[in-house]
Amino acid sequence: MSREPARATSAIAETRTSGNSRGFGIRTRLFLAFGAVAALTVLASLVAFLSYNRVGDTLAAITERNMPAMSLPLRRLPPRPTRRRTTRRPPCSTLS
Repeated sequence: MSREPARATSAIAETRTSGNSRGFGIRTRLFLAFGAVAALTVLASLVAFLSYNRVGDTLAAITERNMPAMSLPLRRLPPRPTRRRTTRRPPCSTLS
């Protein structure tokens, strides 16, 4: 009976030393995790910035190239005749 507790303590000691032999304690793991999250955030913002610039460039190209082509047929149309608007007077009130 006295040998079983010694085995248990030696097993616990082995797991503690084997976990620390890599040098990654909880502090190091947390720093690595927060560093990875920060790096992914920077990477995602960089991708978003580049995508936004690409969309802006595409929109500028569309407006510079296609909008003049769309307005050209409108310039060739003859002017529309203007309609003469008549002003209508409100009916006279006989109760004044």
